[in-house]
Amino acid sequence: MNSRYIKLSILVAYAPINAAAEEDKDQFYSTVQAALEDIPGHDVLLLMGDFNARVGSNNLDRERIMGRHGEGKCTENGERLIDLCEENNLVIGGTLFQHKTIHKLTWTSPDGKTRSQIDHIIINGKWRRSLQDVRVMRHADAGSDHNLVVAKLTLKLRKAKIGDKRSQRFDVAKLKEPTAKKEFSISLKNRFAILQDDAALTIDSFNKALKEAAEETIGYRKNVKTEWISNDTWKTIEERRQIKKKLLDSKSPRLKERITSWYREKDREVKTSTRRDKRRHIEQLAEDAERAAEQKDMKTVYMTTKKLRGDRGQNQDIPVRAKDGTPITEEYAKLER
Repeated sequence: MNSRYIKLSILVAYAPINAAAEEDKDQFYSTVQAALEDIPGHDVLLLMGDFNARVGSNNLDRERIMGRHGEGKCTENGERLIDLCEENNLVIGGTLFQHKTIHKLTWTSPDGKTRSQIDHIIINGKWRRSLQDVRVMRHADAGSDHNLVVAKLTLKLRKAKIGDKRSQRFDVAKLKEPTAKKEFSISLKNRFAILQDDAALTIDSFNKALKEAAEETIGYRKNVKTEWISNDTWKTIEERRQIKKKLLDSKSPRLKERITSWYREKDREVKTSTRRDKRRHIEQLAEDAERAAEQKDMKTVYMTTKKLRGDRGQNQDIPVRAKDGTPITEEYAKLER
């Protein structure tokens, strides 16, 4: 991300669990180290994700990379994460700020009995003072056994140009309608009538007449994002959020166990309903593309096919790392790897 004075680079990672094989852990941290080395050292760097690592609160001889407000005891994965931070001058943000314990614990086990601080937001030491706060937002309902972790960062982002008409396109699809086509033709003829003098009819005046006629009659194309999640699904999501609120507010272990069961059932209902809505949305897009193809409207076919494809098909030339860490670019070598 471009800020006013410096760039912000964000690296997201998902680490193996503490009981995973040593080879998997070595491979993960080697990959993270290689990614960190590719990021310019003067950037504001945020390393975040589920590291499955408890770093604890003991920061003896580690004051440079962590505070004393962590939670729990340091595990093997925690030691690996601390070593990575020491090597790259990184600071574990969740240990720097004093909060209640419930605002530090990021993960709850499926049985609801074990809670840990295993999700971390880490910043490079050069920009440590830019990090204002890191805490857990328990009430954010994400349908996950992980809680939302939020960081406050002081950074002046570069102003973006919004609403620049030079990047907008006219809604030429309206010209297929007889009424809109007639209005555009009349407006254009009236403007050309003013330009009868050969000296007045130039390329600039011609383009200006076209633009003014289009603005007056058909207007600019609006990119409307289709909301594919149904109202019934949103209602179910709200019910799940209310159940989670009761779960967080309950004190009795027996009541908490019963509400947890309700939450899991409602969570399954939300996921089933969301998948059904997504399937219905994709079928509708396919029907729109088929209808446009029958009408020989190839532009709509292309745009609809692009929506159906999503981001797939892009970035096909991404290199693959060999065992020694070097990039492989040849197609046959990538397939063999």
